[in-house]
Amino acid sequence: MKRKIGLASATWMLLFLACKESPKTEIPQVETVVPAETPIKEEVAEQNALRECYRFTGNNDTITIKLAKKGERIIGTLDYYFYEKDKSTGTLEGHISGDTLFAVYEYTSEGRLSKREVAFLKRGSVIKEGFAEVEEVDGMFRFKDGAVLDFENNVVLNATDCD
Repeated sequence: MKRKIGLASATWMLLFLACKESPKTEIPQVETVVPAETPIKEEVAEQNALRECYRFTGNNDTITIKLAKKGERIIGTLDYYFYEKDKSTGTLEGHISGDTLFAVYEYTSEGRLSKREVAFLKRGSVIKEGFAEVEEVDGMFRFKDGAVLDFENNVVLNATDCD
């Protein structure tokens, strides 16, 4: 099953990578701890004044991300709905470094709970997901040490009103 998820993730990443040279960002180490007493989805709902929401729709696919700032950390939800494929829905927690969000995405897909690092580059009113080589460490997919993030893909999430 791990191999199936890894293969699916790798296939998805390859579909969206551009062939041309693209902006690269060094990947800092991400360490996050989710407090057990308050689920992230409830925290995001409480942070209405500090929310940012983004959405991509194309080729019958939809990606939504809702972000809220809580102290120095960023929390939120991230949902992938790919046409004729299993959806991935979950929460994320991380931090902003410059114009890039680095977070841990904890999600459910195919009835299974998984974790992986994610990165999003913000440019004005849009964000783009970054991709790089990953490895599984302690049951979580992490960007490899020294890997360079590639943000040149066709998936652009536009700012939208938060529900």
